[in-house]
Amino acid sequence: MINYILADYKRILTRIPRMIFIIIYETVKGGRRRRFLFAFFSVVNIPILYMVERGNMMLLCFFALLIYFVTYNSKNKLYREIGIIALAFCFSLKLYPVIFGWLLLVDKRFLDGVRCFIYGMLMLFIPSFWFGGPACFYQIYKNITAFSTGKYSFPHV
Repeated sequence: MINYILADYKRILTRIPRMIFIIIYETVKGGRRRRFLFAFFSVVNIPILYMVERGNMMLLCFFALLIYFVTYNSKNKLYREIGIIALAFCFSLKLYPVIFGWLLLVDKRFLDGVRCFIYGMLMLFIPSFWFGGPACFYQIYKNITAFSTGKYSFPHV
């Protein structure tokens, strides 16, 4: 059973660079050669190849951020909503994409920012019920503080 799950995960991680290539190829302006070279070198570079080789969740986060940036200024409300959901998904994987939500506030799209926050909280908390409920966040907090204050912590300047 585990082998099937790992095989599916591996397939997903190898398809994401192809999807990133297609998205970049279709959104970049210019001739075919320029679009191809830009998309190719956006996918075939050290950080992306390292993420694929390591099976890193950052690749999913990068893909979601790319969708957010592509759909950010779309005239179609559905595409903008997909972009907001992609940003919320990215936030549920890692915390630093909250910075990209700042773009919504700068452009005075406050309702989009609130919806993104709600989506992000739902995507963060609902899966926790498979791992013991919201109490697991307390354990995460304890692990973070124990690691950052123990013998492995950064020295104080």
